[in-house]
Amino acid sequence: MMRLAYELSKSPATWDYVNFLVRAEKLRVERMQDGISIRIAYGERRISPRDKQFTEERKRWRINNLLIPLSRCLPSVVDVAEGAGTQTLEYLPPNGPQTPVLRAPAAAKEMIAPFLNAHRKPVSITLRWSDFESQRNSDLIGWEAAISWLVEHGYNPIIVPDA
Repeated sequence: MMRLAYELSKSPATWDYVNFLVRAEKLRVERMQDGISIRIAYGERRISPRDKQFTEERKRWRINNLLIPLSRCLPSVVDVAEGAGTQTLEYLPPNGPQTPVLRAPAAAKEMIAPFLNAHRKPVSITLRWSDFESQRNSDLIGWEAAISWLVEHGYNPIIVPDA
C-alpha cells in the first residue's frame, strides 16, 4: 500500500487535485503497489486570490465535496480521509499526454444514464463561475450560441457548473 498526502498548505483545494491523482497513479504503477491511501492534510495557503478568499467553511466544503469524492474516481485509492502527512507529489499538470486513470463509479453512471440520449452525442461543457475572480468566468452569451449550434447539429450538451 502506498501512502500519500495532499497538503493544503502547499496545494489548492481545487480541481488541480486531479493532477495530483494522475501523478499518484503513475507512481503506484511504477512502484508496483496494490493501492493508494491518501491523507488530505489541512493547512493554510495564501498564494492566489482564491486562497485569500476561501473561508474555513468553504475550504472544508471543498475537501468533503470535491477532493474526497475525486479520490474515489481513482480505482486504486482504497482509503482517503483528512489527516497528517507531508506532500511529495506536485499538484501541477504532468508533462505530455497521460493515460486516463479516473473512472466514474457505477452509481454515478446509473444516475447519468437517463440524461444520455442514444440519438444525440453527449458533449459536456463546464461553465466556470467565480465570485472573486470574475475575469476567469465563462462567457455565458458565447456559450449559449455554441450550445444552440451543438443542439442543431445533433449533439446533447450537458452543462456542468464549476462554481
